[in-house]
Amino acid sequence: MLKISFEVTGEKQINRAFDAAAKAFEDFTPVFKELGKRFQSYEKQMFDTEGGISGSRWATLSPGYRAWKSINYPGKGILERKGTLKKSLTSPQAVHELEKLSAAYGTTVPYAIYHQKGAGNMPARKPIKLSKKERHNWTRELHRYIKSVIEKRITA
Repeated sequence: MLKISFEVTGEKQINRAFDAAAKAFEDFTPVFKELGKRFQSYEKQMFDTEGGISGSRWATLSPGYRAWKSINYPGKGILERKGTLKKSLTSPQAVHELEKLSAAYGTTVPYAIYHQKGAGNMPARKPIKLSKKERHNWTRELHRYIKSVIEKRITA
């Protein structure tokens, strides 16, 4: 059985199984590369909207930290100071581990997990959270790829 899922620190975002057609597939890297580009674009929108595109904006900064940040890092948004986390999720150098039957997208920035889950007095501000619409888009992209593979097999 072929099972495609997308998880963010244990939270299922996409979970689809494709039994019947699984034997026809040997390599999903073409669609995984496209999903990687889509992931980068979506993450750029996450930072641009401070989480708004996902359906839940990131928590505002505390008044004290907001004042400090406006002096020391003027013009930088939430989850941005030097831009390391944003760049790690939005640039072509973003973490993409592609194999024929699996792919991983994310970041190796060590503090990202604290933003994703929250820590101590810091609320969670999830830099990775696919909206329902985006999960649907990913599933549609996978369906298109599967359909194209099946059509190629039929006409071959």
